[in-house]
Amino acid sequence: MHLSVSGLSCHSSASLPTCLRMNRGLLQFFFAALLVLTAAGQSIRLYRIVMTDVDGDRVSTCDGHVTIVTVTTRSNETKAHQVGDCVSNRYLGDAHYRLITVVNFQKQINSLFRPVASTIMRARLDSEAKRIQPIYGAKHLSRNPRQDLFAVADFDGTVTSAFGISSASDEFAVFLFDRRGHLLRRWRDVPPREELAAALAAAL
Repeated sequence: MHLSVSGLSCHSSASLPTCLRMNRGLLQFFFAALLVLTAAGQSIRLYRIVMTDVDGDRVSTCDGHVTIVTVTTRSNETKAHQVGDCVSNRYLGDAHYRLITVVNFQKQINSLFRPVASTIMRARLDSEAKRIQPIYGAKHLSRNPRQDLFAVADFDGTVTSAFGISSASDEFAVFLFDRRGHLLRRWRDVPPREELAAALAAAL
């Protein structure tokens, strides 16, 4: 990139300090604008990730829902549960919001045992649906809450890698996307409840 400052001239040594200040001010403005544009570019990063959950349904980061995606390993299972607990009950059953848990198995599950692992994950979702059924009842929601629970078993690392995480790592991350798949926030640990609530409120 060429930055022209030919419009600034110094006709005498007396004007040199003023000219330098003007040049310095112009450069400061240029770099400040560059930082703002860079930050804006980072804040609107688009993720178009389509996944198949353990029920065989296709879910996506850009299908019209405000989506929380938790990427976890088996050793971070407790943290993944804490993320769900941090989400206010007001969002349970709300069709505009979705929580997806991606379990990174770090390529350690043999193909013969993958159906077993998926069955166990479905059973846990069934149990969670029963736990939150009273909340749906209190909201006069007639549908089965199991329909609103999503988990992805990432056996080969494809999904984990799509989120910029190595399948071999034990990294834990929580992503918040708007309805079109723009990344709004990323946490590397369980987000504080108040912080997550504020981000969700501003996401729609």
